[in-house]
Order: sequence, then structure tokens, then C-alpha cells
Amino acid sequence: MADNDIDQIQAEVEARKKEEQDASEDDAKKEDPITPAFVYDCLNANERGDGALFAELHAGKFTFNKTSSSWYRWADHYWDLDVLGHAQRVVENVAMEYLKGEIAENFPERIKKAKGEGDKDKVDQLEARQKAYFARVKRLRSVAGAQSCLNWAHHVEGALHALRCLHHAIVTKSS
Repeated sequence: MADNDIDQIQAEVEARKKEEQDASEDDAKKEDPITPAFVYDCLNANERGDGALFAELHAGKFTFNKTSSSWYRWADHYWDLDVLGHAQRVVENVAMEYLKGEIAENFPERIKKAKGEGDKDKVDQLEARQKAYFARVKRLRSVAGAQSCLNWAHHVEGALHALRCLHHAIVTKSS
């Protein structure tokens, strides 16, 4: 092999590394689809929302085979049957998103402010909303809550993907 060939190959490798690095940086700059508003919408959608949040959090990491009624987990290069129940364990990530949503809404400060303004209706509204977040976390940490979340996750997964594609098409078209 001539030195010229080696130089050509090295140049191609360096160009490819640069492309991958640029793509990785672009991915890092993309907006997180899980916003506090999305989490609140999931909270309001009850168990279906829990499934939607699970599907969004774990897109590309878990999938459900309806024929065999089995969850599969992505194992870097292939889908592996989830015999150890990883999917059920990571329902905790959904609970943690709800806790992050509760924190993002800054309820203690907002409740304190509403109390200072003497706005009892606002206080009651905020306290009820905060309580809803905590109640959902508690439910997801039960066997029935986790199972319900997983049941809905594989029913909303395709719909969420379609919505993300539609949103991307609209954003791309308007840009």
C-alpha cells in the first residue's frame, strides 16, 4: 500500500470523526422533549399519561412485543428479552420526572406568596396540584401503578412517535 493511500485513508477517518463529533454536538443542543409542561400534561392524562411519559423517557431503550406480550430491552446491538424485569424497575424514572415537575413548579414558594396575598383559592389550587404530583409518584411506586404504566406505555408508543414526527415536520417546515 502506497503512502498516498494511507494518507487518503487517514484523511477520510479524520473527516468521519469530525462528522460524528458535529452530529453529537447537534444532538446535545436539541431541546429536551420532556418539558415541565409535557410532564404536567402527562399528570393530567392519568395512567395513559404515565405510559406516555415512560414511552418518551425510554424511547429506543425498551419496546414491547405484542405477539409474545413481552418487553425487550436494547442491549447496545440487539433487542434482548427483558426476563429480569428492567422495564418495571425503570418505571421509577417516570416517578422521578413527576418529582422534577413538582420541583420545577416551585410550589412552596408559590403557595407562600399566595398566602401572603391572602388568595385562599390560589393556595387551595396550588396545594391540590402539588398533592396530585405526590399521589402519582406514590401510585407509580406500587405494583399496580407500575403495571398500569407499562400497559399504557406500549399502547401510546406508536402514537407518540407519530406526534414527534409531525411536530418535527411542522418545525422544519416553518424554519
